Amino acid sequence: RVVFVYGCYSMPSNIIDLFIANWSDLIWISLLFILSIIFVLIDRPWFGKQPFSLALPSDYKIPVIPWTIFIYNSWYPILIFTVALLAIFDNPVYHHFMLAYVIGCLACYIIFIFFQNEVPRSGELKGDGLAQSLLRLTRKVNRPYNGFPSIHIFACTMTILAVQTSTLPLGSKLFIWVSQLGIAISTLTTRQHVLLDVAGGIFMASLAWILTL
Repeated sequence: RVVFVYGCYSMPSNIIDLFIANWSDLIWISLLFILSIIFVLIDRPWFGKQPFSLALPSDYKIPVIPWTIFIYNSWYPILIFTVALLAIFDNPVYHHFMLAYVIGCLACYIIFIFFQNEVPRSGELKGDGLAQSLLRLTRKVNRPYNGFPSIHIFACTMTILAVQTSTLPLGSKLFIWVSQLGIAISTLTTRQHVLLDVAGGIFMASLAWILTL
């Protein structure tokens, strides 16, 4: 095990030893990949109903900033990285996070199926730069149906809640806080979500976290 001593982590000299020592906890991170597969499978219209829109007039005033798609797509690697840190350095918080994340995510999926909204992909994308191309690809892969509540925001909020209560070093906490804030903003500047999606994601994460305390 990795132990916390006088504000610093005493780490094994070999990174492989670090993972071997914590493999029984790290293996549960595979649940996040399974949930991602489920997300892709349900990202389509259900029951032949026309999805409704939650876009507010203020949503259309937010500018489309193509380069923020790089921040938007960083959410999953940072999520896995953060969860791995918690599994190794703060086991109780890790288990709380995994339980809350799985339960909250499944609740979001139920909402996607029975109360489905469609995110308006407004804002013309001009140019053929790398950012524009990646944004077009992201919109093609990530269809606009699983909008409310935003899984990006759900994950960001859940990550911040976990890190806030963990024993991770301050530097790690600051990096994760800043990155999650940037990702949250990017959901709007890429028009992948609307403001109410953001509110829904924060609410679902907070509710799942509190109910699993």
